[in-house]
Amino acid sequence: MKLFQFSLILSGILLVACNNMNKINSSEKRTMFNVNQQNKRINTAECQDIDDWYLDGFRIGKSFPEYKQKMLQQRIAFCENFTAMKVSNTLINSWEDGFNNNKSNRIK
Repeated sequence: MKLFQFSLILSGILLVACNNMNKINSSEKRTMFNVNQQNKRINTAECQDIDDWYLDGFRIGKSFPEYKQKMLQQRIAFCENFTAMKVSNTLINSWEDGFNNNKSNRIK
């Protein structure tokens, strides 16, 4: 009986903790920033996800190729601030690959 009560209490604590962490992470990640005077983006970066870096580069290559360096530097700064770690070259290369793949697939 005591094991059951302990398990029930522990489950409740874990659910509350996970729910609170999720709220913190989503609110901190969803900050708006200007691309230019007409366009804004919401930062939803998954800082350690290589696929997210690729897709972000792909999107910038499609929509804002003239702001390539500004957008890459913004993402690097955001992720370094958010994770307190230096962004790896692997992630930056993935972003560059996404940007270049979209850029080369554009109809001229």
